[in-house]
Amino acid sequence: MSPMLQAIFDEATRAASNYGPPTSTQESLGVLLEEFDELKEAIHANNRTQICREAIQVAAVSYRLAVECTNGNVAFARRSGLAFDEDEQEAA
Repeated sequence: MSPMLQAIFDEATRAASNYGPPTSTQESLGVLLEEFDELKEAIHANNRTQICREAIQVAAVSYRLAVECTNGNVAFARRSGLAFDEDEQEAA
């Protein structure tokens, strides 16, 4: 694994340990927007270290959201208003 991918994975693992899994897509969006705003601020400040740190956090939040969308967590899907296999089968 590349060092950057490892940094993203480590950040996602740290966040999961500190905050648990995201409860919905809406919660994830809120966290993502917050991290994105911090990334924008770092870019405007031309702070390379902070840009890298915030970009890793944006990627980690996105990764965690993608995991929850694909891991079969029915409660997450329902809270988010997402279809999951059982819903898709019932609609067919």
